[in-house]
Amino acid sequence: MTLPGLMTPTVLYAAVALLGAFVIAFYTLRVRKAKAAACSPTENVDLIAQIDERLSGVANRIEAHQADLIHRVHDDIRNLQSDMDWLAGERMIEEAIAMARTGQSASHISTELGLSVEDAETIARFRKH
Repeated sequence: MTLPGLMTPTVLYAAVALLGAFVIAFYTLRVRKAKAAACSPTENVDLIAQIDERLSGVANRIEAHQADLIHRVHDDIRNLQSDMDWLAGERMIEEAIAMARTGQSASHISTELGLSVEDAETIARFRKH
Protein backbone atom coordinates (compact mmCIF):
# COMPACT_ATOMS: atom_id res chain seq x y z
CA MET A 1 0.00 0.00 0.00
CA THR A 2 1.36 3.43 -0.90
CA LEU A 3 0.63 6.67 0.79
CA PRO A 4 -1.03 9.33 -1.29
CA GLY A 5 0.86 12.28 -2.75
CA LEU A 6 3.32 14.56 -0.92
CA MET A 7 2.97 12.89 2.47
CA THR A 8 5.21 9.97 1.55
CA PRO A 9 8.45 11.99 1.21
CA THR A 10 7.61 14.08 4.29
CA VAL A 11 7.16 11.01 6.47
CA LEU A 12 10.34 9.48 5.08
CA TYR A 13 12.30 12.69 5.71
CA ALA A 14 10.96 12.89 9.24
CA ALA A 15 11.93 9.26 9.90
CA VAL A 16 15.45 9.84 8.53
CA ALA A 17 15.80 13.03 10.60
CA LEU A 18 14.63 11.23 13.74
CA LEU A 19 17.04 8.37 13.09
CA GLY A 20 19.87 10.89 12.54
CA ALA A 21 19.04 12.65 15.81
CA PHE A 22 19.17 9.33 17.68
CA VAL A 23 22.53 8.46 16.08
CA ILE A 24 24.00 11.86 17.01
CA ALA A 25 22.68 11.66 20.58
CA PHE A 26 24.03 8.10 20.99
CA TYR A 27 27.42 9.10 19.56
CA THR A 28 27.61 12.17 21.84
CA LEU A 29 26.85 10.08 24.93
CA ARG A 30 29.41 7.49 23.90
CA VAL A 31 32.12 10.16 23.42
CA ARG A 32 31.33 11.70 26.81
CA LYS A 33 31.55 8.30 28.51
CA ALA A 34 34.87 7.61 26.79
CA LYS A 35 36.28 10.96 27.93
CA ALA A 36 35.08 10.36 31.48
CA ALA A 37 36.66 6.91 31.49
CA ALA A 38 39.92 8.28 30.07
CA CYS A 39 40.24 10.80 32.92
CA SER A 40 40.56 8.40 35.79
CA PRO A 41 41.32 9.75 39.28
CA THR A 42 44.92 8.51 39.19
CA GLU A 43 45.48 10.28 35.90
CA ASN A 44 44.03 13.46 37.37
CA VAL A 45 46.41 13.18 40.33
CA ASP A 46 49.33 12.78 37.93
CA LEU A 47 48.21 15.80 35.92
CA ILE A 48 47.86 17.86 39.10
CA ALA A 49 51.36 16.81 40.18
CA GLN A 50 52.80 17.83 36.80
CA ILE A 51 51.02 21.18 36.91
CA ASP A 52 52.21 21.76 40.48
CA GLU A 53 55.79 20.98 39.46
CA ARG A 54 55.61 23.38 36.53
CA LEU A 55 54.10 26.11 38.69
CA SER A 56 56.82 25.64 41.30
CA GLY A 57 59.48 25.99 38.62
CA VAL A 58 57.89 29.14 37.25
CA ALA A 59 57.53 30.60 40.75
CA ASN A 60 61.21 29.89 41.49
CA ARG A 61 62.28 31.58 38.25
CA ILE A 62 60.11 34.60 39.02
CA GLU A 63 61.56 34.88 42.54
CA ALA A 64 65.12 34.62 41.19
CA HIS A 65 64.37 37.28 38.58
CA GLN A 66 62.83 39.57 41.19
CA ALA A 67 65.83 39.12 43.49
CA ASP A 68 68.15 39.98 40.60
CA LEU A 69 66.13 43.10 39.78
CA ILE A 70 66.11 44.16 43.43
CA HIS A 71 69.90 43.80 43.59
CA ARG A 72 70.29 45.85 40.41
CA VAL A 73 68.03 48.60 41.72
CA HIS A 74 69.88 48.57 45.04
CA ASP A 75 73.23 48.91 43.25
CA ASP A 76 71.87 51.75 41.10
CA ILE A 77 70.58 53.57 44.18
CA ARG A 78 73.92 53.09 45.94
CA ASN A 79 75.77 54.49 42.90
CA LEU A 80 73.39 57.46 42.71
CA GLN A 81 73.85 58.12 46.41
CA SER A 82 77.62 58.03 45.97
CA ASP A 83 77.37 60.46 43.05
CA MET A 84 75.13 62.79 45.04
CA ASP A 85 77.52 62.70 48.00
CA TRP A 86 80.42 63.48 45.68
CA LEU A 87 78.51 66.35 44.06
CA ALA A 88 77.49 67.74 47.46
CA GLY A 89 81.08 67.47 48.67
CA GLU A 90 82.35 69.12 45.50
CA ARG A 91 79.82 71.93 45.89
CA MET A 92 80.73 72.33 49.57
CA ILE A 93 84.43 72.59 48.72
CA GLU A 94 83.72 75.16 46.01
CA GLU A 95 81.68 77.19 48.47
CA ALA A 96 84.42 76.93 51.11
CA ILE A 97 87.01 78.12 48.57
CA ALA A 98 84.78 81.06 47.62
CA MET A 99 84.31 81.97 51.30
CA ALA A 100 88.08 81.68 51.94
CA ARG A 101 88.79 83.96 48.97
CA THR A 102 86.52 86.60 50.48
CA GLY A 103 88.68 86.48 53.61
CA GLN A 104 86.36 84.65 55.99
CA SER A 105 87.98 82.73 58.83
CA ALA A 106 88.36 78.95 58.89
CA SER A 107 86.11 78.69 61.96
CA HIS A 108 83.34 80.64 60.17
CA ILE A 109 83.69 78.42 57.07
CA SER A 110 83.57 75.35 59.29
CA THR A 111 80.43 76.55 61.07
CA GLU A 112 78.62 77.61 57.88
CA LEU A 113 79.32 74.53 55.77
CA GLY A 114 79.65 71.79 58.37
CA LEU A 115 83.26 71.05 57.48
CA SER A 116 85.81 70.14 60.10
CA VAL A 117 88.00 73.03 61.28
CA GLU A 118 91.09 71.27 59.87
CA ASP A 119 89.48 70.97 56.41
CA ALA A 120 88.43 74.63 56.50
CA GLU A 121 91.97 75.68 57.51
CA THR A 122 93.45 73.62 54.66
CA ILE A 123 91.08 75.22 52.16
CA ALA A 124 91.84 78.69 53.56
CA ARG A 125 95.61 78.07 53.19
CA PHE A 126 95.28 77.06 49.54
CA ARG A 127 92.58 79.56 48.57
CA LYS A 128 94.78 81.31 46.04
CA HIS A 129 95.43 78.16 44.01
